[in-house]
Parts: sequence; structure tokens; C-alpha cells
Amino acid sequence: MKSEHRHELAENDLSKLIGRARTAIEPHTNKILIGVLAVTVVAVGTIMMVRASGAARQEGFAQLAACKTAEDFEAVADEYSDLPAGVWARLRAAQEHLQEGIEYSLSDRAASNDRLEESRNAFRMVLDNGNAPSEAREKALYGLAMALESMAGDEEGIEKAINAYEALITEFPESRYKNWAEERIEILGSEEARDFYKWFHAQNPQPVERPNPFDTPNPFAGIDLPEEESETASESTDDGIPPPPPSAERINPAPTPPGAEGPALPSTPEETSDGVSESESEESASPEPEEGASKTPENDGADESDSDPSSSDPPSD
Repeated sequence: MKSEHRHELAENDLSKLIGRARTAIEPHTNKILIGVLAVTVVAVGTIMMVRASGAARQEGFAQLAACKTAEDFEAVADEYSDLPAGVWARLRAAQEHLQEGIEYSLSDRAASNDRLEESRNAFRMVLDNGNAPSEAREKALYGLAMALESMAGDEEGIEKAINAYEALITEFPESRYKNWAEERIEILGSEEARDFYKWFHAQNPQPVERPNPFDTPNPFAGIDLPEEESETASESTDDGIPPPPPSAERINPAPTPPGAEGPALPSTPEETSDGVSESESEESASPEPEEGASKTPENDGADESDSDPSSSDPPSD
């Protein structure tokens, strides 16, 4: 009985508490609902933003991997400037410009200066970006120091390069570029290096115009080479029809084995182009005996017998 009584008392206390809470909440029901809805909207928006940011980050790195030139890296950096992909793209663009500027310094001074300025500006944009990771900042400080050293042509430029190397060592005392930076600071402080940079930047190399391959002189110019014409090409007709096969007279017959010769066949006269046979042409071509020419031996003998008086009978008395 006591347990049931205590249970009833607890239920009464709970119902009283719920009633009091309901009475206190009822005047503020609308405000509470609005607050719950606002919290829900904020939570949903945050989730969507996180998902969109993740998708954009993946897409940015995908485009970064497909870049090949400095212009490609700059396009990705402009599109994703607030994301890590944009920071790394800007850094890669600066490195590409730095490499091109150093290469052009020996052949085209104007192009070299343009590339080095673009490199310096891109490195500074990486350092000014608050979202840049520490590794990107380290590489940007190193690249900026190299760009300033490549552009140094006087005392002021050399001092700027030294300060950039010192800033790298100060911000990243355990940097992988520490030994290199300390060595460059020592070299740039020498008089030989200062004199060299002054002399080097006083030079003004210009690009050389190279002739096109078609401008190369012909080694066979002025030589009268013989013209070779194949027999097949000379015998072919103008219509492109191939010549007929060679005639039987042009083909060498196979040798006849001994003892296999048959009876000689009568030769047939071959006609010439004028329609006259070869035998007739030979007869017409042979000269006729002229008058007074020597006669055959038989006729000569007969003539001599008639003219010789000894051979004839003596005249009768």
C-alpha cells in the first residue's frame, strides 16, 4: 500500500510540473517554433555548404592536375582563390614564370624581365593569402628570394634579395632551403657577386631571328641533272592506259634441244610499213645491169667464138 501511494504521489507531482511548464510556454510558443526553424535552416545550410565546398575543392584540384602552362595555373588560381587548390595553382604559376625568366635572361632581356616581375607578384599574392598552408608559404618565400636575386642589378636589388632569404630562415628555421638561403646570403654579400650582377644586368641580349627551313639554299642549284624517263612511262599513252605486253619477236625463245629440229617451214614474206613485202622491196632495190656492162660467162664465150676467125670454117674458094 505504501508503494502504491508513493507512486500516485510521484505521478501527481509530474503532472503538476508539466502543467506549470505548459502554462509558462504557451505565451512563447510562436517564438520557440521560429527559433527551432532557424536552427534547422542554419544546420541544413551548413551541411550544404560543407558538401559544396568539398565538391569545389575536388574539382579545383582536378583542374590543377590538368594544367600545363603558367596561364592554365593562373586561370585555376583566379577561379578558386579562396580554396587550397587556388593557392597551389598560384604558386605553380609563379614557379613557371620564374623558370622562364631565368631561361630568357641569356637570350631575351625584355622577356626575362617580364617573366620575373610576374613571378615576383604571384609569389607575393601567395604570401598575402591567409588560407595559404605553411608549406605553400615556405615555397613562396624561397621563390620570392630567387626572383628578387634574378632581378637584382644594383645595391638596392641585392639587399632586397638578402632580406627575402633572411625572412625565409626566420619564419622557417628548419626549412629544407635553409642551407641554400644561408649560402646565397653569404655570396650576395661579397663584392665579386655585386660586381657580377651589375655587369650582367647591364647586358641586353636580343632574340636572334633564325631563317625558316625553306630559306636554306638548294645544294643542287645551277647543276643540270639528267632527266631519267622509264621505258614504261615513255610507252604509256596520254590516257593513262598501260602499254601492251611485248610482242613475240621481242621475247627470246627458249633454246631447242639437239635433234629436235623439225622440217624447215617456208618463210613468209613480211610486209613493210608501205604494204610491200621484204622480198619485193629487195628486188626493187637491186640495180639493173647497164648497157655495155659485162655479160655472163656463157654469153662471153659465145661472142668470142663468133668473133674469132680461127674457130670458123675457112671461106670457100
